[in-house]
Amino acid sequence: MKAVIVEKPGDESVLKLGEAPDPEIKPDDLLIRVRAAGVNRADILQRQGFYPPPYGASEIIGLECAGEVEAVGSAVTGWKVGDRAMALLPGGGYAEKAAVHHGSAMKIPPSLSFEEAAGFPEVFLTAFLNLFMLADIKSGETALIHGGGSGVGTASILLLKEARVRSIVTAGSDAKCEQCLKLGADVAINYNLGPFPASVKTATNGRGADVILDSIGGPYLSERGAAPPSENIRLDAAHSPGRGKSTNRRRVPEAIRTRIRSRSPASSDLQSNPRVRSPDRASHDASKRALRQNRPEV
Repeated sequence: MKAVIVEKPGDESVLKLGEAPDPEIKPDDLLIRVRAAGVNRADILQRQGFYPPPYGASEIIGLECAGEVEAVGSAVTGWKVGDRAMALLPGGGYAEKAAVHHGSAMKIPPSLSFEEAAGFPEVFLTAFLNLFMLADIKSGETALIHGGGSGVGTASILLLKEARVRSIVTAGSDAKCEQCLKLGADVAINYNLGPFPASVKTATNGRGADVILDSIGGPYLSERGAAPPSENIRLDAAHSPGRGKSTNRRRVPEAIRTRIRSRSPASSDLQSNPRVRSPDRASHDASKRALRQNRPEV
């Protein structure tokens, strides 16, 4: 099959169209004939040599794709050849064919093109997992979304609007802020014009946000003024190299998971010290299953 090959790390010029062996599927897998592939920051980092694929995964770049099912593993039910599928991948999306565990694939709604579907799984499932499963945000509450112009940021805006949750976003330019407002954000703050906490307090009448979705990390972790200390849940969706190094993921206790699920006011230590929860690739299947079970009306 044809695939995008990276022979050595570098800029976009190292991407070459080449040949690669067809992927072999296991009993639990689907083989997808790829019609479109998503472009994610992790793909760029992998091309640059900073983000190696997981052990046993394809060396070909690409964490999401959309296309048609070409083959179905012997242990898979609910899928047939010809079905339109979009999928989260550990790698391999930049190719004519991709093998994926059936638990990481979803059927494409008729309203979505292949191109639209290829850009759906990574950002929408990340946003859904963080905001609705982990933070359990409710209608009438307020979420602060850092990086509002990013893929996860824009997906968050759309999901929060459908769930009747107020969204405040930060972005790095007036143009990005304007686009976020057009998508449905209630407030957009250009962080390059000054510190954002004061603007968040003003937008919430001094209360702050109920939930913060932070894809920036680093110095943003100390900006406590944007949230009420008694209720804030801070979620860290992803880190950029060099920007989020101050966060130690391993220090996050099991207790925070209970706090996120229950939102109980009884845990005073967690109320006074909002913590970080960092989903990673391992959460893909969980988020996908939960989206099916708790699908919002969107």
